[in-house]
Amino acid sequence: MKPIAVDPLPPSPLRNDYQTVFNNMAYSDAVGVFDSEEVPFHRAILAAYSDRLAVRVTGPKDPKRAFQVRFEGLRASAFRSLLEVVYFGSTNLSVSDACNLLLTVAVPFELPHVRSACEVAIESFSHEDALQVLALCYNRVNAGRPAFDGLKVRCLEFAATNFAQLPLATIRRLEVPIAFDLLEALHSKQNNVPITVGSGPTTPTSSSSSSSSSSSSGSSSARTFRSTTDLKRTGSSTGLPKLSTDQVSPSNSGPTTPTTSGPGGIPLPPPPPPLSAAAIAAATPAEDKKKKSRRWKSSADLKKNLAEK
Repeated sequence: MKPIAVDPLPPSPLRNDYQTVFNNMAYSDAVGVFDSEEVPFHRAILAAYSDRLAVRVTGPKDPKRAFQVRFEGLRASAFRSLLEVVYFGSTNLSVSDACNLLLTVAVPFELPHVRSACEVAIESFSHEDALQVLALCYNRVNAGRPAFDGLKVRCLEFAATNFAQLPLATIRRLEVPIAFDLLEALHSKQNNVPITVGSGPTTPTSSSSSSSSSSSSGSSSARTFRSTTDLKRTGSSTGLPKLSTDQVSPSNSGPTTPTTSGPGGIPLPPPPPPLSAAAIAAATPAEDKKKKSRRWKSSADLKKNLAEK
């Protein structure tokens, strides 16, 4: 009995067909609107790719013009890269478009395949986009992603080695934790020490800042206290000068000459002489009986008083 020969299946042309559809964009019924450019696409293809994208691209359409879609923060070139991934599975993304696409579409719309393609693309960064990739490593949405485990150290090493070639405008816009770790990477590179990534600086709270300032130096540095209670409690440990009773409220029976018991030998002025009873009476204005306001218990008392006048 002869064995049955089965012809091998021909290769599927589906991917090539969708790539042709993308290149021609025939019968497109929607456009992505950007600053000064519109990118056409087919709503049915994006809606079939993701339910979250379907919510964005579906809705009533004006028959006289194409359906318009806007993505906040997304560039036109990055949107074309998204269409290439959706239409025919391309992963040919530039690093800059991958960074832009990762934060504006891939994560918010929960597109795992697009996100993975972006993470693969950003690994081949250069001088122009190394700081942009480094900023992605510090973004909290990428915490716990395996692709970013060693990427942060790689970016810091690259930035420390090629610091002179990095764009200065981007360095000035770096956030504090990124700039802090970059400075440590430069210091480690200069001293031939392996670059390690720490937790970065954190904003100190009022309690931690007060305790650190009091322990660092006993000088009269600027300190902020929540209330007078905190000031009294920390007065003994912060090196603040203590005033004696004579300095705060000098006794009237003491000498009228300036004393030198203040801090640093600064003389204190004598207390003012007490006012006499006649001076106090003269300083008190006379009460005007006509303008004095009175309160009456009832309307009968008011009528009686008017009748007496």
